[in-house]
Amino acid sequence: MENGEVLDVVGLVAIYTDLELFNNRIGNNLESARVRLFLMKDRGFYKNLVMMPRIIRNIDSQLVIRNYYVRGLWGPVVFKLAFPLRKTNYVYDVRGDLEDEFKAVQSKPFNRTIYLSMENWGIKNARSITAVTSVLVKKVFGKMDRQVLVIPCCLNMASYKVNDIRTKTRQGIGFEESDEVFVYSGGLSYSAVSRYA
Repeated sequence: MENGEVLDVVGLVAIYTDLELFNNRIGNNLESARVRLFLMKDRGFYKNLVMMPRIIRNIDSQLVIRNYYVRGLWGPVVFKLAFPLRKTNYVYDVRGDLEDEFKAVQSKPFNRTIYLSMENWGIKNARSITAVTSVLVKKVFGKMDRQVLVIPCCLNMASYKVNDIRTKTRQGIGFEESDEVFVYSGGLSYSAVSRYA
């Protein structure tokens, strides 16, 4: 590979605890889809925080990176540690309401303030921002003057074939074949639980 080589590829930097499990669950599928993997064994939070910038700098020295994508507040921190004097183009993807999550675990106000400040810093320095719902955009970005692209979580129903087990299960719990059934596999936010409990 030549320095500064431009490739039209998608890459993923990830930390794993069990490489075989990672590959069986997702790694093999990503590689077959031609996603380039840059993996690091989990060495604990602080060692990971030191090692990740090294990996990012190494990748950056070999490839021309057009866009970085981060989920959550630690990605921008890693980029700042990797390139302290350079502005990094990254897309900040918001997947949840951090403030709500800290309330749910009854985090200390000081810790909550630090993490929310880090999130705000990461968002303000992002080239662009994505979120999963317009409600989340209003909650997290309230007064910020930033445009946010909403990319909802989706499910490709063509991947799921209707079969006898499905039909029998639906009938067994009282649903008709024509009933629309929604299954939510996530968690409820602190504010949703306190409002509707």
